[in-house]
Amino acid sequence: MDVIRKLKQTLASCDLTEEEIAFYINVLKKPNSSIYDIAKRSKIPKDRAYNIYNLLEERGLLEADNSRKQKKIKTTALSSFIEKLNSQGRKFHRSADNLKEIKPFLGFLSIPQIEDNLETYSEEEIGEKFVDLTYMRWEKVFALGNFEMALSIMGKSPDRQFVTRRIKRGGKAYPILANPGDYSLNVIAKNDYKEFRETKFIYNDKLANYFILTLPETETTSIWVKNENGLLSGATIRSQLLTKLHQDIYDYFSEIAESHEFSRNLEI
Repeated sequence: MDVIRKLKQTLASCDLTEEEIAFYINVLKKPNSSIYDIAKRSKIPKDRAYNIYNLLEERGLLEADNSRKQKKIKTTALSSFIEKLNSQGRKFHRSADNLKEIKPFLGFLSIPQIEDNLETYSEEEIGEKFVDLTYMRWEKVFALGNFEMALSIMGKSPDRQFVTRRIKRGGKAYPILANPGDYSLNVIAKNDYKEFRETKFIYNDKLANYFILTLPETETTSIWVKNENGLLSGATIRSQLLTKLHQDIYDYFSEIAESHEFSRNLEI
């Protein structure tokens, strides 16, 4: 293994410049040298060499022996630098996960006056947020998409909670189910409430990973999305414009469902 080449590649991947890498390697080759000597061997201007040393010390790669009259530089054991890299890696992984969760909803930011009324949440928070939605006052609710997803995140006895909170306490529920599974079909069959008798089914792969609840009276729309890795994320959006949009979408699918009920792979 070419250790120097491997080291250069690794440090470059950590965003170190060529001069910073050259400075560090020259300290490795001849520790306890002065900054002036290291700069001379690295062919780096002296004023820039001091800045490079300060940066590498801050990053945990170098340290100085100040007990002598002239400061002598040596490398660290790298443990501090490695831990910083691990910490950054964990931070970036968390950031990546957060971006994955909010990515499906970024397009909504272009809707006027919506920024303060858009709240996104992760899979762990959806159950809690969904309970908040179920207790909102409403006269009617439109449901569109994968009802199986809605039931599964409710936890214990989700069918009973959904029917009790959203149907008995409210007015009309108008669901159109895309790719409904056996569980949701069984729920509706067992709970023959009046509001559920008009449930429509439309088999469409494009809606398989979405569930949308629209409450017109409260101008609130709740959208849940499952990505290709199965990660579930959601948003609650309060917007008259968006609520009207989703009502129109529901009406459009309602017309299709009435004429193509139980049709498979319908292209929209």
